Amino acid sequence: MSPESVYGFATNLHLLPEIVPDLKEFTVKGDDLAELKVKAGVSFIKGSFNVNLQVTEKVPYSLVKAKGRGSGAGSSMNFTVSFALASGGKGSDINWEVDMTIGGTAATLGSRMVNDAARKYVDRVIEAFQAALVKHNEN
Repeated sequence: MSPESVYGFATNLHLLPEIVPDLKEFTVKGDDLAELKVKAGVSFIKGSFNVNLQVTEKVPYSLVKAKGRGSGAGSSMNFTVSFALASGGKGSDINWEVDMTIGGTAATLGSRMVNDAARKYVDRVIEAFQAALVKHNEN
């Protein structure tokens, strides 16, 4: 798929339900702002997190950045996610980058446990993104 197709998909917040695992509720508040309620947890800390997500930077066909803040289950998180697009062979290369800060009860767990759980969640998002992108481009 071309960077144009990937960019169009990635900047459409209405498609978030297809790529966010364990999404319970979802509302688009504007072109670049959404509110989500997501089921998440690490070890014995499980529950729903209310997350505000805002697309903060868009460079057509090459870059998308978003920032999020969330809280729930006695914990909080702040994150930035970005991906850079480039033409690559028969499609597009996507370079993902995620930076996350965890606070509250979840922060008291070992960093290795929290990092592993966060990495698994991000991997699930990327897999769902790829699957949804393929599905939308087949239609």
